[in-house]
Amino acid sequence: MPALSALVLRAPRLYDRPGVCHPVVFAGVIAASAIAFLPAPPPLAAPKLENSADPDGHSAGSPAFPAQAARALAARDHEGAIEACRPLLVEGASTGLGEARARCHLVAAAALLEKDEPERAAALLAHALPELGELRPWAAIRLAEANLRLGRLDAIGPLVEEARRVDPSGPLGRKASEIELFALIRSSEALETRLLERRISERGFDFDPRFRLELVRRWLASGDRKRATYFLLSIWRDHPDREEGEEAARLLRQLREEPSWRDWQSRVAALLRRGMAQRAVEELAEVEHPELLFWRGRALMDAGRNEEAEAVLRRYLEGEPEEPAQARILLGRIAARRGDLDAAVAHLDQAARAGAGAARAEAAFLAAFLHLDFGRFDEAARRFEAYAKSFSSRRDEATWFLGWALYLGGDPGAAERVFSEFLSRAPRSWLAPQTWYWRGRALERLGREADARQAYRQVLSAEAPDLYYAWLAAARLPDPPPLSVPAPLAGPADRRGQAIVDSRLARAEALYAVGLFEEAGMEFDAAVEGSANPAFLRAAGQLALEAGDPHRAFRLSSRLGNLRSAAELAYPLAFRDEVESAAARAGLDPLLLLSIARQESGFARSVRSPRGAVGVMQLLPETAEKIAAHASLQVDPARLEDPATNIALGGAYLAALKKRFGHDCLAIAAYNAGPAAVVGWLRDPLRKDLPLDEFVEFIPWRETRNYVKAVMRNWLVFRALAEKPHPEVVFDLPEPGEGVDF
Repeated sequence: MPALSALVLRAPRLYDRPGVCHPVVFAGVIAASAIAFLPAPPPLAAPKLENSADPDGHSAGSPAFPAQAARALAARDHEGAIEACRPLLVEGASTGLGEARARCHLVAAAALLEKDEPERAAALLAHALPELGELRPWAAIRLAEANLRLGRLDAIGPLVEEARRVDPSGPLGRKASEIELFALIRSSEALETRLLERRISERGFDFDPRFRLELVRRWLASGDRKRATYFLLSIWRDHPDREEGEEAARLLRQLREEPSWRDWQSRVAALLRRGMAQRAVEELAEVEHPELLFWRGRALMDAGRNEEAEAVLRRYLEGEPEEPAQARILLGRIAARRGDLDAAVAHLDQAARAGAGAARAEAAFLAAFLHLDFGRFDEAARRFEAYAKSFSSRRDEATWFLGWALYLGGDPGAAERVFSEFLSRAPRSWLAPQTWYWRGRALERLGREADARQAYRQVLSAEAPDLYYAWLAAARLPDPPPLSVPAPLAGPADRRGQAIVDSRLARAEALYAVGLFEEAGMEFDAAVEGSANPAFLRAAGQLALEAGDPHRAFRLSSRLGNLRSAAELAYPLAFRDEVESAAARAGLDPLLLLSIARQESGFARSVRSPRGAVGVMQLLPETAEKIAAHASLQVDPARLEDPATNIALGGAYLAALKKRFGHDCLAIAAYNAGPAAVVGWLRDPLRKDLPLDEFVEFIPWRETRNYVKAVMRNWLVFRALAEKPHPEVVFDLPEPGEGVDF
């Protein structure tokens, strides 16, 4: 959907139009609060877009809607969407456009709005509106939005009222209220600010920074600086990554209002949650307060500037800080990064003594883990045992690591006893499958082959086996059963429900068909919200799959229970053509690409990671550019929201990693952690000669350790559902070769 937030920040542009009154100016701040009088707009000429036969060879009199236009719009290729529809766009006022031409008008108008060309968009929509059927309410919303941008406020009311009547409590009603509120704010100064505030609250937009900023401008215009400042600070603190946050910062500077250190603390925490550590460092550079030294140190550490972070955190501890334990934990992590275990543990032990609650437990657990990571297995075992006796949080995990430290330290008998006692105490723990497997490995080392095989069979015989450990266990049995998942029992699918739900799902289907995925998703989510009917949810999920939105099908699978009742949604064959094409080009199993996409994004097209990775296979833009050049792919790496582009680049990257490392699991680890980290682990004396299972379990980064296991589980399930044999377990790890280093 076009960003209505931009209306707030670009509001002064509305006043550049002839005949529009300028707003009140207070303290140098433009208060975009009123357009009192607006002359009737002159008749608009339609865009100069030529007619012709459509690209699929249909005659001009009975064209078909070009599917390429919907694909381009869904991928945010706005020029491509307009170009695909160009032959079907009608110049000037016209009647009897027909469904295909009317839909192309809607697609082109949506693209033009994204390109900030509302006048052309409005002209196209005005002609198409009567013939859009199921899509008409959303076309009315788009036309209302175009009129809002153009300042044609008198034309907005009938359009939003039409959309609201269709579904007052759903997405259409909410979007209508949103546009109506913006029009109300811009239309008149007569509405008292407190009444406007109440209207915003009644319609559920209390915390929307766009409307908060509009209220701020009114309060500034009326002289209520105190309330304006309060709301500006809340926008600045909570939305540092949005345009409204930037505008709030500008207004605060103009008003010469200085945020408190608590405000700064909240803002920096928000920046760090979004992966914007370098920006947090830059913003804190000129801010002086003792407590903010902690946050500056944390931001520097997150930005990879460890030496600077250490110096800042030491300065922080020289005072009387509020967060000494957390600062010590950060110093311990920094020391560990440079390989100084003794310094790291000294900091963590001080943190455990000085801290309380969660900080004390975190310091104690991390100190134990670092001993394990650095190969001091006896001390790691001692500390994990002490942790399990002292803390309730992560107790099962500490007990597991106790057994693992004993195993790595060369005492399989003690490890087997810890694993056995753990399984007796917590047989249903989430750690039970891996504990059974490693108990089997310890028994093997003790020469108890029969007992070891029994432990491996225990992994395989679980009601819901952990397929990663089952895969490893099967490889260690002389006569392993085939890996399998429960036979899917899909059950019936039925879209019938209440009338309001049926109409929302029908609109979602129509919106998907023209590439308006954001609006389609809103209608889809509203249709399935609160439903507990498995048949309906399954039908809705199938609709999303067929429409090219596997992310929503995937999300629904968790509401349908286990794998047997939702396999086709939980493990969808998403983006089939794109995946098969990319896999064939890269020489990879297409189901492996799906396994990574499932783990990375849940098959979402436009989701962003805190660091800015995009979409289905979660590629960073800089990685996409490098792999496009490396693999000589004829794709635009800037179009990562296009599944075909994203999957092609992700597949090429995975193939390059596999070529360098020569092993699926190592390539998967490098996809998550980067090739440099994996090379370092393979050359670490503690890890270099380990077999696959021990190497993966001993990866020092928890995220990567779990990522490899999760992707392998996905791959094993996908292959089992496709009735394909599982990939072979190759325990011997090859030396890394030369290749991609990004």
